[in-house]
Amino acid sequence: SEFVNLLSNFGEDKILFGTDSPWTDQTEMVNRILGLPVGDDLKEKILFRNARVFLKCFNWLQS
Repeated sequence: SEFVNLLSNFGEDKILFGTDSPWTDQTEMVNRILGLPVGDDLKEKILFRNARVFLKCFNWLQS
């Protein structure tokens, strides 16, 4: 699948969820991530932890 290909090419620490589309139902998009056939740890990385690490690199997020 495309997602497996993405994981192989970039690694699970380099993928994060993001959108700037006001026309797309964000609940549906998050549910797509939650429905992936991967563990909960990876889903949490994609939806939260990877973005947190990225933002901390630029001091855009406090501890």
